Amino acid sequence: ELPPAFASARTANEMIGTNMEQMLSSSTLRVFPNPVMTEASIEFVLAESGSVQLDLINAQGQTIKNIWVTKYSDQIQQQIDLDLSDLAPGMYFVQLATAKEQLRKKIIKL
Repeated sequence: ELPPAFASARTANEMIGTNMEQMLSSSTLRVFPNPVMTEASIEFVLAESGSVQLDLINAQGQTIKNIWVTKYSDQIQQQIDLDLSDLAPGMYFVQLATAKEQLRKKIIKL
């Protein structure tokens, strides 16, 4: 059995390893510029290959635009340009959904 000082160091390393695995296994979503006037870029990287659905959601939680649904490979950065010129100024959300996770980013339309 390890002395308490070494045992807690091992536990800390295990926790760091677990957090690193979680960070590496998570998909990412970025929307820019934000705030946006007419066009935003959406960048994402999926943690796993599979289907992805991107939606634009208003402040009331209603889907107002289905950006697209398609299959993508994991760990490859994707970028989509989104025309928002037809939207009223306000707060919106870009939502990325896969079979295992859902990410949402707030955007402000000026």
